[in-house]
Amino acid sequence: MRFVVSIGILLLSQCVFAATLEKLSVDQMAQQSTVIVRGKINGCGGEARGSVIYTRCSVTVNETLKGTPKSQVDFIVPGGRVRSLSQTFTGTPKFNANEQYVLFLWVGRSGVAQIIGLSQGVFDVSVKPNGETVLRREATSEVMLDSKGNQVKDETLDLSMAELRTQVKKALAGGAQ
Repeated sequence: MRFVVSIGILLLSQCVFAATLEKLSVDQMAQQSTVIVRGKINGCGGEARGSVIYTRCSVTVNETLKGTPKSQVDFIVPGGRVRSLSQTFTGTPKFNANEQYVLFLWVGRSGVAQIIGLSQGVFDVSVKPNGETVLRREATSEVMLDSKGNQVKDETLDLSMAELRTQVKKALAGGAQ
């Protein structure tokens, strides 16, 4: 009996869940976010919440674009590893310790910060040799729908940190179209 239960748990832990995402613009993410920060990932670790495994990450904040400035923010993403169990959810971003990201976060009923639109709400940060900070969000291969339910293709998004600041300010001032 233990063998059957162990196999069942193993199979369940290896399930891959498909995601259908609503395509969100930077303006929409800015308006829907509770917090938008730029910072460096300190580390991430798995935790179980009921039958779902999450990865909890901590980020040292360098800049707050929306929300109350804090020196550190914790957030979770679905999927991860706890002891010998792991769960994977398609469309969820992966993070590397000591790398910089811009994160569009919202706080749900649980009171825990999560990323808006899964991978859509995460931008990799890099600095060009001339000192300009640039952001990149790779296109996702997940099924995406527009606000009317039509399937659309995602595209990689490149912009400077200065451009993002301007877009966020405009969106928060009600200037988003």
